[in-house]
Amino acid sequence: MEDFPAAIAVKQFRVYYQPKFDVRPNKPVLVSAEALVRWNHPALGMISPCVFVPLFEHNGLIRALDQYVWAEAAAQVRRWKEQLDIALPVSVNVSWVDLLDPSLVENLKSILAANGLSSRELLLEITESAYTEDSNQMIETICELRKTGFRIEMDDFGSGYSSLSMLSSLPIDALKLDMQFIRSAFREQKDTRLLEAMIQLADRFDVPTIAEGVETEEQMITLKIMGCDIIQGYYFSRPLPSEEFEVFLKEKRNASRPSGLEESGTYRDAPDSLHDPLTGLYNKNAFEILLQGAAHKQVTVLSAEVDHYAEIQHEHGREYADRVIRHVAGLLRKNFRRMDCIVRLREDKFVILMIHSGSTDRNRISSKIDRINEELRKMPGELIPVSLSVGVAFSDTDKTGDAVFRDADVALERRKEIRTKVLSHFLPE
Repeated sequence: MEDFPAAIAVKQFRVYYQPKFDVRPNKPVLVSAEALVRWNHPALGMISPCVFVPLFEHNGLIRALDQYVWAEAAAQVRRWKEQLDIALPVSVNVSWVDLLDPSLVENLKSILAANGLSSRELLLEITESAYTEDSNQMIETICELRKTGFRIEMDDFGSGYSSLSMLSSLPIDALKLDMQFIRSAFREQKDTRLLEAMIQLADRFDVPTIAEGVETEEQMITLKIMGCDIIQGYYFSRPLPSEEFEVFLKEKRNASRPSGLEESGTYRDAPDSLHDPLTGLYNKNAFEILLQGAAHKQVTVLSAEVDHYAEIQHEHGREYADRVIRHVAGLLRKNFRRMDCIVRLREDKFVILMIHSGSTDRNRISSKIDRINEELRKMPGELIPVSLSVGVAFSDTDKTGDAVFRDADVALERRKEIRTKVLSHFLPE
């Protein structure tokens, strides 16, 4: 590989960045990016890492290439902080060859120090196969990296044999699902059972999951319903060279809320086709996909309407009614879990899908509804108090998501009838 030293020297290896989004909130949140290397060879053109990485691992050149990528990624994180005021962690790949290097920890610490970064700003992706090597040194090195403060993501989870036999003892902070599992699960004859089992397995060990290679709305929402935490793939963005990724960051930040950065230091972004522009909640398009994904799962569905909304809009106007709806949406976000799916189905109607929730949660859900209505009686500013009527239904093994939603709607209509009868009893004739 006589071309390698020159390729490093003149920077033929280019680092691309692909964003990762936390999909647990209704609006996905950008939480990090992955650094991916490409070789722009002067004679052969762009060479895929699938071609040169295995070769470099075999001949030992992977150490020099990885250190080059680590330094480039760290410098890029620093530039984003200095020029855009955005602190976005980047994950980099660490080869099993790197784990045999006794100077690995010090090399990484030196790169951080040179760029003024903390260990939380450079995430480390280590392939599952590295854990299955019969080498205590590798496990010890990974433990040392974690003690130093680095967060470790197991890449290609499920491609080897550690998934079941070693998961309980592995030093990791996140599991990244093998892209082949995503592709296999969403083929023409869709079967997501194995994928869901892997996500649930990780959840049992309190380890977040990352899915890469996600390309469609259906895949994204289905994974969210399964309990997947982070998503990466063409659905949000292809891998971008640094200059294009910077434009991506600027565009998304400018398109976010007027306040710009969120408290977490990241911005929120959501595809318009799935979200209600007034509240940012899921819309009807997303709801149809959510119901399909919830089929044959334990789910609680809440169907809710703002009482007397038509009168509110008639008496106070559209702008005032919109402010009421935004406030209701904010209270729903505040009182339900990040993993719960909140939908604005129409002007005054909301639906909440609580995955992995059942009738044993009845009292807790009733308390949530009471708490929301209590807060709605104390509206801010000049907004008058309002109330929310809610119907609740719980699934069983024989019901689809559609059936549970219909049951929740029936429960809502009954509650509205009861409310009307109670009010008519106290109103003068």
